[in-house]
Amino acid sequence: MKRITFAVATALILGALTLALPKLKSDAKANPVAKPAAPQIGPDACKNVKFQFKNNRSNGEIIRAQKIEYHQLVKNNWRTELVEFSTSNGECGNGSICTTKGDNLADSKGVQLDKVKLHFQWKSTKPGSNWSDTIVSSVKTVSSSEQVCTENKYYGGSEWIIGVQ
Repeated sequence: MKRITFAVATALILGALTLALPKLKSDAKANPVAKPAAPQIGPDACKNVKFQFKNNRSNGEIIRAQKIEYHQLVKNNWRTELVEFSTSNGECGNGSICTTKGDNLADSKGVQLDKVKLHFQWKSTKPGSNWSDTIVSSVKTVSSSEQVCTENKYYGGSEWIIGVQ
C-alpha cells in the first residue's frame, strides 16, 4: 500500500511539474536603462545649410517638407536629412518661395552637392482636407559654381519648382 501511495504521489508531482514548466518561461524583454547617444555630426559637417523651393502646385495646394535627399558628387553618394520649412507652421503656401530651417549636413563640409530631391506632402486648402502621402520631387540640379557646401549656404530658389508631377 505504501508503494502504491508513493507511486501515485510521485505521478501527481511529476504531472504537475510537466504542466507548470512551460508556464515558467517568460516573454519579458529587458528595456535598456540608458538611451543611446545621438549621432555625432563631427567636424566635417556643413552647418546651417538651407534649401529654397517655389510651391507651384495646382489649385492653391500647400506643401510641407519632410526631408532632403542630396547627392555628394565626388563620393557618388546620396544622403538624407530631415527638414522642415522655416515658416511658423512649417507649411509653404501656393506661389511662395519657402526656405528650410538651417540643417547640418554630416560629412559634407567642402563637398560638392550636385543634385537635390525634396520629400514633401501636399494638402488642398479646402476645409477637411488631409495631407497626402510623401512625394519625392524631381531631381533639382545645383549649378557647378554653387556646388561646394559651406557654412550658412543656400541652395535652390525660385528656379527649384515643386509642381504637379
